[in-house]
Amino acid sequence: MLEKDPKQRITIEKLKEHPWLNENRTPLNKETPETITVSDEEVKKSLHFFLSTQIAKKCGIIWKLKSLKNRELIKEIKEIKENHHDNEQ
Repeated sequence: MLEKDPKQRITIEKLKEHPWLNENRTPLNKETPETITVSDEEVKKSLHFFLSTQIAKKCGIIWKLKSLKNRELIKEIKEIKENHHDNEQ
């Protein structure tokens, strides 16, 4: 797979048959009758984690926007200060 030369590289067909990739694999055409039971507590924890990461992302976006606004504000203040200084001379 990592071989640079395409002529030496393993083909997709051979790769699909390679034991290293098929060691614990369930064949795709075989149905898996297992069902997984998840408790309400596990669902709550997952939702809590998901929502907290979404809130963190939103806070990060808000912080970036405020940071951009602060940079723009600082730039405007510097321009006003420069203009004021130029007008005094």
